[in-house]
Amino acid sequence: MPITAQTQPATVQAFPAYSGSQQRNIRVLLLSPYPEVRRSLRQTLEALAIDVTVCANRAQGEEVLSKQAFELVFCDCYLPDGCYSDLIHPRHWAHRTPRVAVVVRKGGRELYADALGKGAFAVLQWPSCVTDVELAVLRAIREEERLTLFRAAS
Repeated sequence: MPITAQTQPATVQAFPAYSGSQQRNIRVLLLSPYPEVRRSLRQTLEALAIDVTVCANRAQGEEVLSKQAFELVFCDCYLPDGCYSDLIHPRHWAHRTPRVAVVVRKGGRELYADALGKGAFAVLQWPSCVTDVELAVLRAIREEERLTLFRAAS
């Protein structure tokens, strides 16, 4: 599957609880070998007016991440050519380590605990509730704002 992306990030009204009327450019990478997961999450994210880049495997994801920064990565737990933890603990990102939300199709508490223990930003059960996806995006926006404030204060 080819890598797809819009050329410019969508300008999104940030959620009022976090930013009032400020505008944010949100970039999300969606990484899953499963077409139904990619389709479902992409529709949900695009409905939130979020710029989405879609990849089908880890190699494509690493290529994209080496060239540009993303506020959030939704990554399937099972990849044909690696593991979500390869994205959490990268060897060579041009920008910064991304926040990785792991998408789990099957699994119990052990899988959730393992993903969070490895440094995942969030764990979402698929099929995902729109609210779960929105909350992960809200958390990413909030952390991005904190990071910006920290950099400004330094």
